Amino acid sequence: LFWNTSNMIVPSKKQLPEMEVEIEYDDLPDRSGGFGGTTLWVVNHGSPESVASLRYMALLPARARREPVARFVTGMSEAAFLDRWRPRTLVVTKAFEPAVVALALAARQRSIRVIAVLCDDRSAWSHYQDLDRRLAGLADEVVVQTDAMARHVLGTFGRESTIIEEPYEVPAAPPRFDPGSLIKLLWYGRSGNHDTLCPGILPLVDDATVRFDL
Repeated sequence: LFWNTSNMIVPSKKQLPEMEVEIEYDDLPDRSGGFGGTTLWVVNHGSPESVASLRYMALLPARARREPVARFVTGMSEAAFLDRWRPRTLVVTKAFEPAVVALALAARQRSIRVIAVLCDDRSAWSHYQDLDRRLAGLADEVVVQTDAMARHVLGTFGRESTIIEEPYEVPAAPPRFDPGSLIKLLWYGRSGNHDTLCPGILPLVDDATVRFDL
C-alpha cells in the first residue's frame, strides 16, 4: 500500500495549494485529455468535510499526498467519471449509497486497482453493512484503522486487511499526564453514542479516591 502507515503529520488546509476537493461531476474542469493520475480518492457524501471519518480516511491523507479527491454520488455516471479521471488506483472510502459500489465494480472491470477503506462496524445497519460487504468483496485491498476493525472485517467479510492508523492533524507529541488536583474529562462522541457514556464512566466512579462533579 502507499500512504504513511503511522504518525502522518498533515498540513492544515490553509498551508496547501488549492486542489480539487469535494468535486461534483458537473463542476469538473475540462479534462478532455484525461487526468491520468496514479491515485484518485473518492468520497460518497455531499459534505465530506463535515464527516469526521471522511476527513481522516480520505481528505487528510489525500491532501498530505497532494492527490485529488472527487465526490461520486447517486445520479452520476460511472463511465463518465472514470473516463474523465482515468486513475490507475481508486481509493473508495466510506460508502453511504450503492452508487459508489457500482463505481468500484466499473473500475475493476477496467482493471483499475481498487482499495476500500472501511472504518466502522456497521452491523446494526443492514443497509450499510451490505455496502461494506460488497466493497470488501470487490476491492483488491482493504484498509482499516484498528486491530478491532481488522478482526471485524475478517470475521464478517472474510477479508484480510491492512491497518493504517488515522493521521494526526497536529504535530505528534509524547503523552503526558499531570492534571493537578482537578481532572477534567471530555466525552467525545455523538448522539448515537450516548449509551456508551455511563458504562464508560462507571469504572472510574467505583474508585473511592475519585470525586466526580458532573
